[in-house]
Amino acid sequence: MDFADIDVAPFNNEEAIKQMENGLLKVLEKAEKYVIIGGDHTISYPSLKAMNKKHGPISIIHFDSHLDTLDLHFGSLITHGTPFRRSVEEKLLDENKFHIGIRGGTYSK
Repeated sequence: MDFADIDVAPFNNEEAIKQMENGLLKVLEKAEKYVIIGGDHTISYPSLKAMNKKHGPISIIHFDSHLDTLDLHFGSLITHGTPFRRSVEEKLLDENKFHIGIRGGTYSK
């Protein structure tokens, strides 16, 4: 079953994060199994927030060339470069975190 898109505020990351989390919580009430598709890496953060509320700490396998663990990215705490840092800070993840394909830091040679 397709639960369609979750509408979000396109120019306000903090509001969009709340909207994504709330939309995903509604999906999790109805779906036993699910796949989340779409958006940039920022979507990982509200997805993990919602899944953590239902299941507790989450294990992840993250395929990317960057860790997405920056503290600030372009002056913001919540962007596509920060979702896993925020997730660790909020204890959304358990000890099983696998990052595959990492090539180095954002600004490394």
